[in-house]
Amino acid sequence: MRRPEQVRVYSDPPDMRSLMLAADLAITSGGQTTYELAATGTPAVGVCIAENQRMNLEGFEARGTLVFAGYVEDPDLKKNMIRAVDELASNTDRRGEMSAVGRKLIDGQGAERGAGAIVRACQRRICTEVSVGL
Repeated sequence: MRRPEQVRVYSDPPDMRSLMLAADLAITSGGQTTYELAATGTPAVGVCIAENQRMNLEGFEARGTLVFAGYVEDPDLKKNMIRAVDELASNTDRRGEMSAVGRKLIDGQGAERGAGAIVRACQRRICTEVSVGL
């Protein structure tokens, strides 16, 4: 398959983060990589290859970090992808906005916030049990 020189396809790269940081645009399915692309500020075009990915893709599109091109079985997927890639490739300002939104949305502190929420919930429960006399 022939590709323009500016397009590179990677399979199982050793340093995905560096590739994401260097990329102007990525094409992805809707799994965990959508979070990684947002965190690195890499605008994306998303394709849903499994139903459990739909909410990720719809959510990231609603927030403005990717363009959801459709489902893998959609007969218009190729057309939708080409349109999305062409639009983003020619719009530096939009890619910049998508990048900023992604980095703000996924800041790398989610595990710490989650752990803090668990600790606070446990503390509330312990305090409640002690005050009730359990």
